[in-house]
Amino acid sequence: MTNDDVMFDENYSVLEDAFKMVEHGEYEIAAAMLEKYLQSSPGDIDAIHLMGATQAKMGNIDRAESLFKKELEINPNRPDAFYNLGLIHIQQNRIAEAINDYENVIKLKPADNQALNDLGVLYMSQGDKVNGERLLSQALKSDPTYKDAFLNLFEILWKQNRYNEAVEHVYDFLTALVPQSASQQPPVDSNPTVEQPAPSITIKHKAPAIIKLSQSEKLDIFEKHVPESLRAKKTGMNMAIIADFNIAGQLTQLFRLINEKTIHRARCIIVHDDYLSYDKDLVLSDNKPDDFETALKIIENADFYHIGRFPVKIGDLDLADYLRPDNAVIQYFGSDLRNDGFNIYNWHKSNRIVGLSAWDYTMLKDSPFFYHINMMFDASRVKRAPYPEGTLKIVHPTTNRNIKKTELFLNTIDRLRREGCDIEPVLIEHKTNQECLDLKSQAHLTYDQISVGIYGVSAIESMAAGHVVFGGISNFAASYHPDNPIVWVTENSLAQRIKYFVEHREQIPDRGQAGIDWVKMHHDPMKILCQHLYMYDFIKHGHRFLEESDAQLMR
Repeated sequence: MTNDDVMFDENYSVLEDAFKMVEHGEYEIAAAMLEKYLQSSPGDIDAIHLMGATQAKMGNIDRAESLFKKELEINPNRPDAFYNLGLIHIQQNRIAEAINDYENVIKLKPADNQALNDLGVLYMSQGDKVNGERLLSQALKSDPTYKDAFLNLFEILWKQNRYNEAVEHVYDFLTALVPQSASQQPPVDSNPTVEQPAPSITIKHKAPAIIKLSQSEKLDIFEKHVPESLRAKKTGMNMAIIADFNIAGQLTQLFRLINEKTIHRARCIIVHDDYLSYDKDLVLSDNKPDDFETALKIIENADFYHIGRFPVKIGDLDLADYLRPDNAVIQYFGSDLRNDGFNIYNWHKSNRIVGLSAWDYTMLKDSPFFYHINMMFDASRVKRAPYPEGTLKIVHPTTNRNIKKTELFLNTIDRLRREGCDIEPVLIEHKTNQECLDLKSQAHLTYDQISVGIYGVSAIESMAAGHVVFGGISNFAASYHPDNPIVWVTENSLAQRIKYFVEHREQIPDRGQAGIDWVKMHHDPMKILCQHLYMYDFIKHGHRFLEESDAQLMR
């Protein structure tokens, strides 16, 4: 086998997959992929454009604007970048700049109907009826069936009491809608979607044929990360832990614990790396030929599969082909179930493979999987927060500003500061996980999110540091953990709850200690490991009584 047999086109593994993530609403994942890629290819103009579109969808408007401007510095003949800047400037009510943006689009793409229509509407909003009508008519001349321009122009004519012209306008539009002759070829789309064009990238090479290993070869592969002193004691399964992303470091943490604490052996395959710098075994986006070949051997020869998120294809190898009801569990972490829970759940019903979710109703409402296994977190990694003296620092990891309601948080803190509260907001953006923990060790409070109704790994980190954590807890989540120490907030109560702890800062250490105790009790890695081990036993052997506890742990 040559190196060429297993190599991927680098662009495929980043731009194509990042675009797919954006299409499915996985903006944080797409941003992480692109962030890492741009570190090594800072001038890739398509990656810059896609990152700009991704940041805009995440609500990070200022960063999106700077990315589109950077794109235009590299190549000023990019109409899509001008169009997206126009959208941003409209959102910020910077109408004069938006008009200039759309004028640039039309200079570069005179037949861009959407830009002609939008620019016409902008001119009308500024009272320039002549240019507004001219541009809308131009859009319709280019495409007589363009509905938006038709409706906008009709409204202008009608409001100006130009009824005969409006009726003629309707007649022309309806005439243009008559179906074309079947012998005609459909027109070529000269105006593709401008927000996030899909790169035309294809995979270079296919996965090699099935690779079956001897027992000694299997041991060489699966014992790589087993401490040498424990190898002779390993009597259990060879396990493959596989995911497209190492979500919150959960997959590599599980793989390490299996190798160090249980009778099983494990390898971990992550398809795409990110900027958070979690632990790793094999990361295929590093494009190392030997790693790809090893990953295929692991997949072909594993006894059991723990899959993070819906199973992906690796090259031409479809992970789903290897999964059975008695050899696999699929663990979900959020957006894939929120976006496509009904179809995913039906896929599980058809093959009876066990799915694991979280105690998050937005994940469970369309896909009622098991949800009793919490996220794991090693609290020893976190430094204790300082005593609450002087200016209190409240951190907020943004990741997705729209979902987490970052602007609400910033406006709330700004209002409290004007009222005299001695508090400083600290946004955590584009930091590695260790940098994030370092920032939290210097703060006292955390605003998590008011979105899905539970807390996530970031809140767990903050509780482990002794923070008072503010977050939205739904009734469903409260039915599972009614005693969790998060300070429950809504949009209406956020300011009041934060202000209370600023004014009663002597209560922060006790509330912080409650969070530390909670993390040790409910998110202890060994406890979560045992929960997974018993689930593996349930999957392999069905519902049965156990002779003893901890049978799968190393003696």
